[in-house]
Amino acid sequence: MQTMQVACPDGCGPGSMVMVMSPAGQQVQVQVPQGVGPGMMFQVQLPAAPSPVPVAMAQPVMMAPMQQQFASCSPWDVLASLPRVEVREKADMIQAVTALIGVEVDMANKYQVIDPNGQQVFYVVETTDFCTRNLKRGGCADCVGWNADVLFTAGGQQSQFLHMSRDHSCTFLCFNRPIVDIIDVTTQRTIGKIQDPFACCDLTFHLMDENEQPVLQAKGGCCQWGLCCPLPCGPCASVAFDIVDARTGDKVGEIEKKVPSCLKFLMPGADIDNYHVDFNGVTHPEWKAVVMLLSVFIDFRYFSETQDPQDVGDTGLIGMMNDS
Repeated sequence: MQTMQVACPDGCGPGSMVMVMSPAGQQVQVQVPQGVGPGMMFQVQLPAAPSPVPVAMAQPVMMAPMQQQFASCSPWDVLASLPRVEVREKADMIQAVTALIGVEVDMANKYQVIDPNGQQVFYVVETTDFCTRNLKRGGCADCVGWNADVLFTAGGQQSQFLHMSRDHSCTFLCFNRPIVDIIDVTTQRTIGKIQDPFACCDLTFHLMDENEQPVLQAKGGCCQWGLCCPLPCGPCASVAFDIVDARTGDKVGEIEKKVPSCLKFLMPGADIDNYHVDFNGVTHPEWKAVVMLLSVFIDFRYFSETQDPQDVGDTGLIGMMNDS
């Protein structure tokens, strides 16, 4: 067989499928081998003779046009192409039923990430163990850690992409504020960190690089109708977080939380919280991933514990600020 040297494209890594052009002008799909990263060369074997179908397929599979587009893309390629996404938290019936009888049991949080065409491209699932998860409702809620996995699901794929990890910490006011690490599962590299700094009656978040240097900031403020009086309609139906460049202060994106309907728990599979994430001026796929997962971090910190709007004034975000 004929062989050729191929350079691994940006955004690709071990296991990624890429298209290459053979010297004979034939397009061939090849898989990036283990230990090869962006910019590195690797050797591939080419078919002895041109074939109209370089990669054999046992059975044609019908896909939506966007799924076909993403079928051979890496997660980073998909993120680079997305101008915005919607993050939807899914309701859990066990949690809903236990809440109705006054002994709510926290189940693992789950989130769908939907592209502008309505296709699911990522899926975020909490992997915190049951006992730790339910400690988040007690007095040590601010100190309890959690974990979540991000799966790449575009084009029918099902592979682990990123891991979110928030360690246990002794957090009190400005001391030892919670930080979540976002780790690339393939390379085991920390691509970014998100911190919730101490802010009196305010919602701010720092998006930092692996050396904990601020790159972006999210600013929500507390004087929003969606916080003070959350209702599923009018100005009370949303909470906005501006994403700004930490160096220049320019707005480069936005996260908007939509207040859910009061009937959310009555419909199996309903969405509890929706977050509209607009990347706008955020172009690097790694920082798009961090901004996207900021919506999950915000939900864990301030909205997941109190998912019923009727409770917000007592034990949710506003109650927390009133206590302080």
